[in-house]
Amino acid sequence: MAIQQQHARMIPCQMMHYPQTTLPQPPKVEDGWLPDNLKDKSTPDLHSILQNPTLLHALATTHPSYPAMQTHLTTLVSANKQLAKHLVSLEVHLHNLRASTESLLLHHQSLELSWRKKQSEMDSALEPWSPKALYQRLVAGIAEQEAVCRAVEESFLESEQGSEEKATEREVVEWVKRVRTEGVRLESRREMRARWDEGRVGGWR
Repeated sequence: MAIQQQHARMIPCQMMHYPQTTLPQPPKVEDGWLPDNLKDKSTPDLHSILQNPTLLHALATTHPSYPAMQTHLTTLVSANKQLAKHLVSLEVHLHNLRASTESLLLHHQSLELSWRKKQSEMDSALEPWSPKALYQRLVAGIAEQEAVCRAVEESFLESEQGSEEKATEREVVEWVKRVRTEGVRLESRREMRARWDEGRVGGWR
């Protein structure tokens, strides 16, 4: 982040706009401009100069607009070189950021896969305590308790039918006590299921 801010601050400094200065304009044909050293030349001398491109070019550079234009052009070329160097540095920085981003993306994907695996393992480990599993266990517990109550009731009656001796008062009291105990447990489980079905069990629905 600090490197990005540093490059962001460098851009306005290097990509500056140079003020447009008033430069001397090259002479037009209508101006009839001639170098001072040609004004006193004879016609044969002028004809000889016209036949020499090197001399013509040298004479054209004597106008004040030429050195001014060269200076301005040199300034612009220097600015372009600075901008080109800055773009190269930005390209290198961008390449490094791209490589770093790709590495972070791969690491993130690896962590995501690892997290999903752990999440799946955790879900499997907590499955026995999920609301669905707990409700199924509650329903199974009610059925099991109903079977226990029936077994307790039938066990006493079957023992009475298979024996000529009558049950003692103590045996009757213990049987009644056991029937009540198992019945209370059954009603408690049924109440728990009723509360669940009505949505009165917090956190499970």
